[in-house]
Amino acid sequence: MLGEPIDDDPLRPGPIFEASWTHALHCLYYSVDTYHQLVVNNKFGFDGDRNDYHAAHCFEYLRTQILCMADMTLEGSKSMLGATGDGQAHMCRNRDEAISWIEARRLDDIQSIVGP
Repeated sequence: MLGEPIDDDPLRPGPIFEASWTHALHCLYYSVDTYHQLVVNNKFGFDGDRNDYHAAHCFEYLRTQILCMADMTLEGSKSMLGATGDGQAHMCRNRDEAISWIEARRLDDIQSIVGP
């Protein structure tokens, strides 16, 4: 079931859709960048303007993505404290095929994972 399109993008006219995978990458990058800004500058936001709604949205989006994927790969470790998941094989989609599919359908050549 396809949801409502994005229709208020300031850079791209008309209705657009985004792949969940790239949206999740955006939210991961945004969260890491926000954490880095807090550690280094004791503040965060684009041009000094905090966006608590965007930060909360990204954490909720990543939580939903993790629950949706429900990766059932069994992970082992000698202790629970050392359980990193390193070295465990996961069944993943072919990343090159996903990128090719997205690039064949993109609207433009803008490549900003964070955006305005």
